[in-house]
Parts: sequence; C-alpha cells; structure tokens
Amino acid sequence: MRITQVSPTDIDGGVERTAFDLHTQFIERGIDAQLLLGRRVGQTQMNGVAELPRSGAELARIKLIRSLIGTPKTAHRAKLIEGIATPARALRWGNKSDDFKFDTLRALKRSDALSSDMLQYHSLSGRYLNADEVVAWSKETPTVVTVHDDWVMTGKCTSRMGCKQYLDGCSECDRWSHHQKSIQTNFAYKQGLWQEARFHIVTPSQWTLDQLKGTMFEPAIQSAQVIHNGVDIEVFKPGDKTLLRDKMDIPGDALVLLCGAVSAKNPIKNVSSIAKTIRNLKSLIEGRSINEKSVLDRLHVMILGGEPDEFEVGEIPVHTIPFIDDPAELARFIQTADLYVHASRADTFPRALVEAQACGLPVIATDVGGVKESFVDGETGILVPAGDKETMASALEELLIDEMKLRKMSEAARKHVEEHLTLEGMTDKYLSYYQHILESEKADTSVESTI
Repeated sequence: MRITQVSPTDIDGGVERTAFDLHTQFIERGIDAQLLLGRRVGQTQMNGVAELPRSGAELARIKLIRSLIGTPKTAHRAKLIEGIATPARALRWGNKSDDFKFDTLRALKRSDALSSDMLQYHSLSGRYLNADEVVAWSKETPTVVTVHDDWVMTGKCTSRMGCKQYLDGCSECDRWSHHQKSIQTNFAYKQGLWQEARFHIVTPSQWTLDQLKGTMFEPAIQSAQVIHNGVDIEVFKPGDKTLLRDKMDIPGDALVLLCGAVSAKNPIKNVSSIAKTIRNLKSLIEGRSINEKSVLDRLHVMILGGEPDEFEVGEIPVHTIPFIDDPAELARFIQTADLYVHASRADTFPRALVEAQACGLPVIATDVGGVKESFVDGETGILVPAGDKETMASALEELLIDEMKLRKMSEAARKHVEEHLTLEGMTDKYLSYYQHILESEKADTSVESTI
C-alpha cells in the first residue's frame, strides 16, 4: 500500500503532530509513504517529508522574503510571509474569504502523490489547498479526510464554540459580522462543493462525528470511522520530576499545576481563566486546617506556550515556557508537573490531555466537545462544567489536598493511555480502515458508514 498524507504544516498543534506521528509509524513499518506539507516550518528530518511544490514565481518570492527576514518558526509567521509574497492572497485572507487559489493538482502530480493507493488529508482548512481539485480527485483515488475541526460545516470558523448559525447558512454571523458577505459566500461555495466529493472520514471523537450529521458536509461522506488520537508512550511517560525542577527553581516537594496550548493567548483554549480558578482555589484552601493550608505554600503553576506577565495569581510562582515543537523536550516539561488543567471552551479530542496522562498526570478538564472521551472521569481525572471556575477550583482542591488520591489517579492515567490511546494502536486503526476502504472499492461495494 502506498500512502500520501497531506497536512497544513509539520509543527503547530495536535493536527500536525498526529500527521507526523502517523508518517513516522508508516516508515518504521516499511510502508511506502510520504507526508506533504502546505508549509514547512520545523527543521525535522524524516524520509518522505516534503513541502508541497509551489509555482516557480511564488516560490521565488517566498524564498527572497525568507532570506531577508529569516526562516519562519511558526505556521502563523509562514502564512505572513506568504501573504507578503502574494498580495492578492493576503487580500482574500483579510476579507475572510476561503482561499482555494492553490495549484494542488499540479503539486500532487509533481510529488507523484496521485499514484498513491490512499490520499489522506489531515485538514482541508489552513489555506494551502485547492478544494475543487481535492474534491475532483477524490473520485479517482480513495481519499480519507480527518476532520479535526468545524471548518467543513461552517462559513469560516474552525471552532464554533456552540454557535448554531451553520444550520442556517451562517446567515447572521456575530463573530465575523463585518465580513458577512464573505462568510455566506464561503458557505454557499462549500455547500455546492461537498455535493460532488467522495470522502472517507476519520474523526478523533464520536462527538465530532455526531456534529457532522445534518450539516452541508454530510453528502461528501462515503464512510466514517472514529479513531482517537494516540501518543508515543515511549516518549510520553512518567519521569524524574526533579530533572527540570532544579533548573526552573521549583522545589522538589512542590505541587505543580500544568496548563497550556500552542499559544496561551488562544481564546478557545481559555488558559487565562485558570488564573481566576486558582484565586478561587486559594479562598477554598485558606478556610482549611493549618496543615492543609501548606498546600498553597507548595503550589507552582507552569504554562506551556505562555509568555511572561500574562498570568497573575498573586504570590504563587508562575513559570512560562515558550511553544515547544520537540516531543521529547515537551515530555520532560510535562513530567515535571503533578496535575494538568484544561479549561478549553471547545475541543474535539485534545491531544494534550493524552500526553499528560501518558506522563502520569491526572487531568481536570472542562466538559466540552469530545474532551470526555479522552479520559475516565473519576479515575484518571475530573470533568467539570465549562466555564464553572468554582467547580474546577473544588476539583483542584480535592486532588491537591488528598495526595494519595492524586497518586492513584496518576497510575490510572498512565494505564489508561497504555491500554487505549497509544500511537501504535492509532496507526493500526488507520491502516485497518485504509485496507477496508480499498477492499470495498475494489469490490465496488459501499463502505459501511457510522454516521
């Protein structure tokens, strides 16, 4: 089997890491595979990883700008450079218009991707594909799309955060009200496009799959499969907490809360609300016995993707760590903590919660989207209502005061990932689904859909 995966970039978040991890597994298993990137940002060296070829003129302009201002280290900066190199594209982006003006078919031909047995797209958004050409070629080559967000069903948003306007054509968009015409145009364009598509769908959670029912994207779905995101448990595993604590001036007996995102300023990830939760926690613990109050003296907060001075919790020490793209380094920081806190307003299946549990951290997370599918409430963590800072503070208090329960949950968290959420298990499920699709299409029979 020859597999070509296509992903927006090599590093940025869970979507990109999932694509890269799958590619690594394919190569290790001796599978003929390649991973094509809309934009290459990281310096990762791996066989079969390449940037989607661009037109000569566009590529020359991008290279010139990079030579003047440096190679981009984030996907956002890479898009900024691209916008400078192609002003017409920047204008479309500014108007909130979906940008499909990419020569995807030519790029796939030049990469010999169209001779693959399976084409796998990890996102159709991200401003790097010509959706018309992707849809047209889905009738020629079996095509799997992993739906990681809401873009396929909305006029613009990758995360609806509870908005129901997509059910009415995004006709009264509050979020993008100044670009209403562009949003409705985007919606109508995709609505017509999906009628012609032949996609086999993977979603990282049952919740995500359920959200697709009755949307404009449903006609594109030939079959569907839920495959939870898995992580490499040889990289993400419990480790010596003192290794980085010494360097970060964190005492060995400290209780460290970890939270984070690609950027702590991301309003969807809602990291800033955790500061209010911790202030509520302080009020709860201050009313306890003297021994229990000592928890506050030991408390430290660590923010991955954070910046100095953006998180204020009084006298409690806060340690901010810039975005980390290396999994081994990321794992070392996670191992330093005792508990992971996730206050997201929306999520499909947060990879961060799986990585934390793999490192032996219980999780406290908001009940949004597919979050509840990533851990076992009451065993490997605690699920709290979204936006309820008081209940989240009480959950923190429960585990910080009862360190025996914290240790028990830590062991259960690791075991849960080992049994259900490994990278190897995720890869097996993808390959099994690919094989099922190929055998069904060869027999000219429809693949059973679970939607």
